[in-house]
Amino acid sequence: MKISGNEPVRFNELYRDIPFVSEKVLSQVLRQLAVDGIIRRELFPDVPPRTEYSVTDLGRTLLPSHQTGPRQL
Repeated sequence: MKISGNEPVRFNELYRDIPFVSEKVLSQVLRQLAVDGIIRRELFPDVPPRTEYSVTDLGRTLLPSHQTGPRQL
């Protein structure tokens, strides 16, 4: 999934990549993940409003090692 990368991802990109999920459910899950500190939710005061999501350091610890890249000791 795109959100595991280093680049921020916009809501519509995630929505297109996840089949069979409604916008409402995706929005609720992303907000809860942000509250839990797993992802970062950044709002931009653009017109129209823009929201980007990225994985936090805590969230990276929950990803399989092949998605996080090489680990440094």
